[in-house]
Amino acid sequence: MVKSSIACGLQACLGQRWTNDDYSDFTVVVEDKEFPCHKFILGACSTVLNGLLHSNMIETIQNKANIHNMSKETFTVILNAIYKGEDGLTENNVIQVWHATHFLDIRYLVKECEYFVKQNMTLSNFEEFYHHAILLNSESVGHFAKRFMINNFEDIWESTTFLNLSFEDIYMIIEDHFLSAKSEDIVVEAVIKWVNHQAKKDHLEKNDERRKDGVRLDTVTISNNENDVLQDGSIRHHDKECSEMLTNSFRECSTDTKESEQNDSVNVLTRVSHATDLKLSSTYFNMEEKLTKLLKAARLCLASRERLEKLMVNPLITSNPEASKVVYESLLFHWKASCYSSHYIVRHRECSGLSNVMVFITNGIIKVYSLQRQCFYTIYNFNDRQENKPYTTGIAAINSKIFFITNDRSEKYNIIYKLLDPDLKEWTVVAKSDKSLNGVLLSHQDKLINVPDNDAVFVTANDACFVHITISRMTVEAATIVNDNILAFCSSYNSKEIIRYNMITKKKTNLPNIDGPYKNISSFQQDENVYILQQDGSLWELLVYPDDDIIFSFLDFLWDGEKSIKGVACYSGQLFIFCYQRSNESLTSLVTDGELQTEMCEASELGVFKSIQFVISDFDTQVIPMTVSTDCLSKGTLG
Repeated sequence: MVKSSIACGLQACLGQRWTNDDYSDFTVVVEDKEFPCHKFILGACSTVLNGLLHSNMIETIQNKANIHNMSKETFTVILNAIYKGEDGLTENNVIQVWHATHFLDIRYLVKECEYFVKQNMTLSNFEEFYHHAILLNSESVGHFAKRFMINNFEDIWESTTFLNLSFEDIYMIIEDHFLSAKSEDIVVEAVIKWVNHQAKKDHLEKNDERRKDGVRLDTVTISNNENDVLQDGSIRHHDKECSEMLTNSFRECSTDTKESEQNDSVNVLTRVSHATDLKLSSTYFNMEEKLTKLLKAARLCLASRERLEKLMVNPLITSNPEASKVVYESLLFHWKASCYSSHYIVRHRECSGLSNVMVFITNGIIKVYSLQRQCFYTIYNFNDRQENKPYTTGIAAINSKIFFITNDRSEKYNIIYKLLDPDLKEWTVVAKSDKSLNGVLLSHQDKLINVPDNDAVFVTANDACFVHITISRMTVEAATIVNDNILAFCSSYNSKEIIRYNMITKKKTNLPNIDGPYKNISSFQQDENVYILQQDGSLWELLVYPDDDIIFSFLDFLWDGEKSIKGVACYSGQLFIFCYQRSNESLTSLVTDGELQTEMCEASELGVFKSIQFVISDFDTQVIPMTVSTDCLSKGTLG
């Protein structure tokens, strides 16, 4: 084991003897200054100099080497560090020393330079530091600089460094959960600005190549004024010969509405003499694909309705069917929330103060599972508060409020709906019923819906009024909501049926049965697609047609055998499946961590999910998605 005091003592001795030229056997010349050194020390620290000293080159024979492209001040800092252990790095010299130590391959000093750069990175110097990190292939500083951009996104998204980032880096930043932005509108602006910048840069580079080939280029001006953008997304231009070509080829050069209002114009070089021969390059199509991926990485549903409506008519979007679809789906979230079930998860960033969780009740304890942090939190414990532990049969959530059904024997009513404010940790009785209802509890907009064997009970969050609708005479094994339709999966002995009840038309119809068990069917939503998952691993997609017809399309089996599914969620492309298991039961195929168990497995070949994770615990109720404040998690107990 190396003892620091001994190492420091040796370093001090070396420093004292170095300046006296004692036993020096090699000279390094930098600019006009000679530095007496020692072959052993240089060879031990620098792999480059070690290679030189073991060669038959003239420098080795003469015991003298000239180093170019380096200042004597920089080399002095390096030698002081080697011989004396001095830290001579400053903001003024760190770039030069960093390059020099990288050139000489003095790795521990390279790390010192990287550490100094990371410790001293600010808004005024991060562009320079990041630029040199790329030049020196420094993964450590490059990664740190990207985290710096994520944490300071609002201050850097218009910088040259940000606009010149690669698509992979931009995607990583836009998708990151910890990106700091007070509004998702800023993120959308950044995406459009980056795509515009890259498209213009690609065109300029392409035209530079044509110019080198001797092709005559004329200058054409494309106005960015919003008045020159026609309703069909084309661009008004006075040169008739180029009009169609410009509309198709340079839509990506049109700036967003915010920039359009500045009424500036961009000069674009185009090959007028051969306009009819010019076709969209593969770069353009690649940019279309990149734009779509970036919009999907952003949290578009959290952008303002006004910003999305402006984005919808942007030529970048109107000329890109896939991007148009992504924006339109986000607008639907604002226009028609009923198209999205309560299982649709809008991913919140850390800076929003909100967290996406799955909530459930077990043994009188309300717990949540953080989909981002992938751990459990206890947010309410009846046992600690000396309250009667409720027998819960169903749970639902509206916004950040939790509702559940309980059979409280101390009351004359069998069913009590209670509301929990996770932040205030207060309960309120919102409704009572003397009916014996089962535990299938759903939420839709501001309504609670209980689907028992004989009636459907609607309970609004405001006035708690009941509306009874007969669904089925069979046992309701599971239920979900698709658009404005309640789908009830019912069974009785050897019979089963799927009942659809439309909450708008008040009509009830039967849907074709599907194979597999109906008990504990769980539904979830990814983008606009709704899926159901059965206990035997059968995955189905629900196809909703314009005439409101619903078709079940079988996709794949995710596993063999049966699992007691309590809930499913798709978050950041990862599928979380929550399965019931008593704490005293064993399941050898799962990795156990105390009472909580998880298992990772490869996603199916469908390409729908990045990965699949099983989360196992002793769930008393269904496990459903909701949003809580990050303060609620910090006040809760981990585990």
